[in-house]
Amino acid sequence: MSSLCTVLLAYVLRTARAAAEAPVWTGAADPDIARVIDAVLDAPGDEWPMQRLAAVGRMSRATFLRRFRREAGTTPGHFLARVRIIAGADLLTSADLSVSEVAAMVGYRSESSFSRAFRGEIGQSPDGSAARPPPRPPRHRTKPEGRPARSDRAC
Repeated sequence: MSSLCTVLLAYVLRTARAAAEAPVWTGAADPDIARVIDAVLDAPGDEWPMQRLAAVGRMSRATFLRRFRREAGTTPGHFLARVRIIAGADLLTSADLSVSEVAAMVGYRSESSFSRAFRGEIGQSPDGSAARPPPRPPRHRTKPEGRPARSDRAC
């Protein structure tokens, strides 16, 4: 399973757990790493320096980095960035907020840095395009009968 799928699944399950108030898998068998994942999912917009993440997991930075990578299949920084983008996409589709407001809410210091990260992860700009369905492929135009194609016309 790709790292993005893992993050998305953890986010969905975390949201479902909050709605159902029942324990649900968070994406990690290690309870210390699961605690870190839960904390990040609860507050993706918070400041999350490596030392704080390690402290939430109750371990040293080196041990945290090794165990997180083993459990989540990605680095803590990459996980945090993906969680923030997913949370941002959710806010863009569910709330009437500007890209700038969403960027601040999910932990980005500028709209442009959020937009670059969003475009890199999602493949499109966050400026409202996330709230709309993907564009339809262009229709193929058929040329009218009896009329030559442009390349066949005389100059």
